Amino acid sequence: MDIKKDMVRLINKLGQRYGNYDVFFHFVELAALSLANLQEPVKSTFNKRESQYKEIVKRYSKEEINVFAELLAMLTNSLHAYPDDILGTLFHELNLQNLWKAQYFSPMNICTMMAEMMMGNAKAVLEEKGHISICEPACGSGAMLIGAVRSLLRQDVEYQTTVYMEATDIDIRCVYMTYVQLSLLDVAARVIHGNTLTMETFSVWNTPMLMMIQNKIKEQAG
Repeated sequence: MDIKKDMVRLINKLGQRYGNYDVFFHFVELAALSLANLQEPVKSTFNKRESQYKEIVKRYSKEEINVFAELLAMLTNSLHAYPDDILGTLFHELNLQNLWKAQYFSPMNICTMMAEMMMGNAKAVLEEKGHISICEPACGSGAMLIGAVRSLLRQDVEYQTTVYMEATDIDIRCVYMTYVQLSLLDVAARVIHGNTLTMETFSVWNTPMLMMIQNKIKEQAG
C-alpha cells in the first residue's frame, strides 16, 4: 500500500470543496496543535492553541474532521515504518508550490546524503560528549533533520534519548510541518517560529519527546 498516494487521494477528495491548499495546511496545523497540547504545561499557551484548533474545526463537518484523523494515522504509520519527508512530498505531489510563493523543498535523497556527511561518526561524538545537538536555521519541511534521523538509525544510535534538535523557520507553515514530523518520529526537538537573521522568536514548539525528557529531569531533581 502506498500511503502517500492514499493521503493525496483523501486530500483531493476533501479539496474538491475547500481547495487542496487549505485542506493540506489545515491538516498540518491541526496535527501540530493537537501534538503540542498533549504535554504543554503553560496554560496560556494551551488555551491559545486550543482556541486556534477550534476555529479551524468549526469550518468542517464531523465526517470531514474524521478525514483529518485518518490522514494523521496514515502519516504516523508511514513515519514509524521509515523516516521520510512525507509532508514535503505531499506538498509537491499536490502542486502546492505554485500557490505558495513558488517555494520548493529539497528532495529527501539530497537531504539524506548531506545529513550523512554532516553526521559523520555519531557514536564517536556520543562517546566524547554524551549527546548530539543539531541545528537547522531554515528547516522548511524538516527534510534535513529527517535525513539526520536516517543517518543515526543506520549507525544504530538511539536518537530519542541522546539527540537534541533545534529548527527554525520564518514561515509558520514550515514550522508546523517540521514539528509534526519530528514529533511523530519521537525526536527531542524545539521548533521555533522565528527569524534566524534578526534573532526574533514568535513562538516555540516543543515536541512531546522533549517535554517528556524535561519532565523526567525535573522529577529526578525534585
